[in-house]
Amino acid sequence: MDQLFLLSGIGMIIVALFPILYWKKNTAYKYFSWGALAWIIAVALKFAWAVSLNAPIINFLENQLPVGLAGPLAWIYVGLLTGIFECGIVLGLIYVVSSLRKANWEDAVGYGIGFGAVEALLLGLGSLISVSLVAFFPEVLPQDVLEAIRPPESLWHIPIPIVERAAAIVIHLFSTILIVYAFITKMWKWFWLSFLYKTVVDAIAAYIHLAYGVDELTMTGWWILELVFVFLALVGLWGLMKIQRKWKEAETSLSEE
Repeated sequence: MDQLFLLSGIGMIIVALFPILYWKKNTAYKYFSWGALAWIIAVALKFAWAVSLNAPIINFLENQLPVGLAGPLAWIYVGLLTGIFECGIVLGLIYVVSSLRKANWEDAVGYGIGFGAVEALLLGLGSLISVSLVAFFPEVLPQDVLEAIRPPESLWHIPIPIVERAAAIVIHLFSTILIVYAFITKMWKWFWLSFLYKTVVDAIAAYIHLAYGVDELTMTGWWILELVFVFLALVGLWGLMKIQRKWKEAETSLSEE
């Protein structure tokens, strides 16, 4: 049965590649690449910060504050790290890269897709490799490693990471579009909306990790969590339609000046 969990990795890779293949006719590949680079830099910086400071900061909150306050502050803190690093790097790269400063709607979408797709691709490849080792070469792994990466028993787990990555790409796309639009129009409220959106998304994820632990989630719990992320992605889709209309109006007014 372990082989069936290869479908999770394959599904995540498809979710990563499909929007790129679909959108490549509208923009140059470099915009996908800039998005991927922004994600890599943001995650590397966030990881370096988290490894150095997360444990002492969260321990301080837990030791110095009442439980009812320490928990929510820890979740918000983790969410803020995503807002700071992911939104900050997306904006910073726009300042550095001239083609991003001149991006139109189609290019900005490519930038956002690249940011989300590289995450889905790497997670899909990681899943594919780990499940392949468990399914076909378990003898090469130490027992503790084998137990740590062995897929869960229920087949209902197979679509969970696929759904999660599809939702995450939409979330990343909407957040990125807001930031590019904020830069182009110099209306920075859109950047802060993106910052808030990303912070909320990762604060929810932090709540699950810190309050429960993902290993403690039941199947129902997993699907409730994924439905929350799907809801946030649907909010992002609605926002994309709204912001596209504003973007086209802004382009029209700029061309008339």
